[in-house]
Amino acid sequence: MLSPQTKGLFQKAIALSGTAGSSSWSFSPAEKAHFKSKQIAEFFHCPTEYPALLTTCLQRVPASEILSSVKYDVEFMPALFPHREGYMFAPTLES
Repeated sequence: MLSPQTKGLFQKAIALSGTAGSSSWSFSPAEKAHFKSKQIAEFFHCPTEYPALLTTCLQRVPASEILSSVKYDVEFMPALFPHREGYMFAPTLES
């Protein structure tokens, strides 16, 4: 729903569980996403000149290793790892 490519595909929607539109980690400009993917590719010694080669190389890297590589990246941390007592959001009492 956030992408311009989905324009006209939805008449109504209910967004649940999160704030994708206002979170910096959930939606990035193309330039920033390209920069970040290049950083990750270089970390795993993947070629960055050609997108197809970069994609093939990163697909061979276990997801757990990619997650570990961005574990301390403040921008991704809220989305990937629990914060307190094993929960991303602390439990609350509802009335």
